[in-house]
Amino acid sequence: MPSTYCYWSVATGPYGGMTEHCVSTARAAGVFKEFHVPTDRQLEGCECYDAYQCDKALGLFKLH
Repeated sequence: MPSTYCYWSVATGPYGGMTEHCVSTARAAGVFKEFHVPTDRQLEGCECYDAYQCDKALGLFKLH
């Protein structure tokens, strides 16, 4: 049986642009799995989820 997987990351603020770049370079290299991203805006190439109230204290992303 083939394994299934996806990629995920939290990307709010400036991390959104970094994530879009990551996804575009992955696509250029032939990676076509889903990228699921809690974020504060729509990101191209990603399945996006609301993370407007993401606690980022001390560099950690705590989702409520």
